[in-house]
Amino acid sequence: MADAGRRAALANAQNAKLNSSALPDVENRLQAAFAAAGTFDEAAGVLNVQDDLYRKFKIKYARVLSREYKQEIDDTMTAERVMLLDAIVAGDLDGIRASTQVPCNRS
Repeated sequence: MADAGRRAALANAQNAKLNSSALPDVENRLQAAFAAAGTFDEAAGVLNVQDDLYRKFKIKYARVLSREYKQEIDDTMTAERVMLLDAIVAGDLDGIRASTQVPCNRS
């Protein structure tokens, strides 16, 4: 758990705060990625586009979700979330169930 907490803190330190002033940069990166040949040939290109699409969504709609639906976007990493991601990567079904508190009815 201590290592997961350390890794969560490192991940959170790398995430820049987003505001509307960042939107033009994000949109420019997306336009360039979609226009470039080979963007989706490698995993890194796909991940970069997914990250920027998420940033665009968060910048444009976080306030709307909060005001109109009382739903906050909480993408802060926690030790528990790190452990869930580790379980997903490892294919550890028991770890996933434990992290999500989903009951398992095995007969």
